[in-house]
Amino acid sequence: MSRTIGFLIAFFIMTSFAYSYAWNGLPYPSAYLPVIFVITAIFNFLSIFVQRTVMGWYEGNVYRAGPGTINAAFKYFAILSTGLSYHIQKVLVRMPFIINKLLAIVFFIAFLTLTFLTISVFE
Repeated sequence: MSRTIGFLIAFFIMTSFAYSYAWNGLPYPSAYLPVIFVITAIFNFLSIFVQRTVMGWYEGNVYRAGPGTINAAFKYFAILSTGLSYHIQKVLVRMPFIINKLLAIVFFIAFLTLTFLTISVFE
């Protein structure tokens, strides 16, 4: 039951972020995409400098989450917001340093571009 309530809390947080975009003219279900893209872009930017810390944050919230409603909420929020970023960073961390950082920058710019393209479609 606590996992279900935790999921609902994470969903409510994501929905409240999505409604902030919905006020600016984006239709409600489509407003989830820019929210997820912006959060992923933020974590991609942080991953350029502290890659293992960001990966550790995700692993701590998803794989080592203890029992309880708040832990479940953090787990589902991490999966919804930074799941894609974590799995890309897992691949990048095995590459040589320069290639790793260059591709991390490209990944960050790609998600910023996706965010702005998604928002511009509805303007």
